[in-house]
Amino acid sequence: MNFIIETVSKSTKENWCDNIGCTTCGGQDLMNFMYRKAKEDLERDGEIQTSLENINYFLDYRRMEENVKSKFIFHICEKLNNIDDDFSDTAPNFYREANVLRRIIYEVYILLNSDNDELRNLLKEQGLASRLFEDMERHYERDVARWKHYEEYNSPEAVKKRREEKRIRIEHEHNERVNKSKVETSAKSSSMQAYLRKKDRNLFQDIIEKKLDFPVNLLPVNELDELKKEIKNLDIISTSILIKNFPKKSPDHIKVFRKELVDHKRFILSKISK
Repeated sequence: MNFIIETVSKSTKENWCDNIGCTTCGGQDLMNFMYRKAKEDLERDGEIQTSLENINYFLDYRRMEENVKSKFIFHICEKLNNIDDDFSDTAPNFYREANVLRRIIYEVYILLNSDNDELRNLLKEQGLASRLFEDMERHYERDVARWKHYEEYNSPEAVKKRREEKRIRIEHEHNERVNKSKVETSAKSSSMQAYLRKKDRNLFQDIIEKKLDFPVNLLPVNELDELKKEIKNLDIISTSILIKNFPKKSPDHIKVFRKELVDHKRFILSKISK
């Protein structure tokens, strides 16, 4: 039996860790089993003359002599290439088993001192292992691009540039709001001046009926002084409407006028209650 398929089956059954770069266990159960099976194959075929009986841990296999290591590399790749395209159709849990295969391919990559080209040449073109390795390369390239973008985005220069752009944008938006407010205030002030020039106006009535084109808090002090003389003639309904139309948060002279309206309303209510 192909020891790679045996390793994949055993790993899936035992639920061994197959995470590439695992910093907890290193996937040692999976790797120890795979190396042991590879060693048994090579010893049986007489490929290994030097005894490796004392090696039981996969990291020790990585430190083998180069001529022995190369035999492991070629043998593992040969077995990987013997896994045909139907493996994905017959495997009961292909996604998990494909991860095990990726971990084994990554181990060969480590044995080759991270030589992508050499590993690509050892894997059968268009074979399952070759396609998995190509997927791993694309995944790595995406990770590199993502981390490069992250580092560039968070570099001191980029952060400083974004902060400056934000400052300029906020300043620009603030200036736009200020200019818009000035234009609107000027238009409302012009509208108020035009209204105050009318001789037949009834300011109280226009406020009650909401006919003004400007806010009441723009009314000058002299106009309010004239209106104060007429407060005593207002009924409770008109007084209540006027109170609602004069905002609490206003210039001081508006607040004073609003308070006189409130006092007048209280006076009317006190007379009604008697």
